[in-house]
Amino acid sequence: MLSENNVYAFVVAPHATKADVMTAIFANYKIKPLAVRIVNLHGKVITRGRAQGKSAGIKKAYVKVPKGSKIEFV
Repeated sequence: MLSENNVYAFVVAPHATKADVMTAIFANYKIKPLAVRIVNLHGKVITRGRAQGKSAGIKKAYVKVPKGSKIEFV
């Protein structure tokens, strides 16, 4: 669904910024992104008996590429 709109999702480092993601996409795929959106996903609360903990959250980047460009995953 996302690739139909020329948007690709990547899991990125917790300290990564939009500029970091843009330079990494250009360095790896030779495509200049049109836009980058960053989302912080919270970890889930996990209960095992009486013990309660939390799973680690992740940071995702949604990268929009120009029309006609394609990112191939191998």
